[in-house]
Amino acid sequence: MVASSGNVGTDAGFSEEVTLLSEARFNSLIKHGANELWVVNFFAPWCSHCNRFKVAWNAAAEVFAKPRATQSLAVNFGAVNCEQQPELCDQLEINFYPQVKSFYTPQDETADAMQSVTMLEGNSMRTV
Repeated sequence: MVASSGNVGTDAGFSEEVTLLSEARFNSLIKHGANELWVVNFFAPWCSHCNRFKVAWNAAAEVFAKPRATQSLAVNFGAVNCEQQPELCDQLEINFYPQVKSFYTPQDETADAMQSVTMLEGNSMRTV
């Protein structure tokens, strides 16, 4: 789990288990990370649905942040403020708020500097 001291920005309302991500942090932690599952909430601060969703997001992050003996895959929770990171949100085709996407990079692909991230959306997968 990523330490909360790495949080970016001043978006209040997220728990310590949620990592606030800039484009640079997204690239270093998610695109170039290995064998970790990231679940990311893309939001806008003015969105009332997003603000209500933070409660559920924080609760889920707190449950999965606790280590479990049966948990073989690291699960990390992140949040991206699309008002502050519009290029990243455009690249990932974020077109409504809140929007949650999951990302996973297998261990054996980390050596490739231009690796892509598998993004799971519903029943389909695509590479970014």
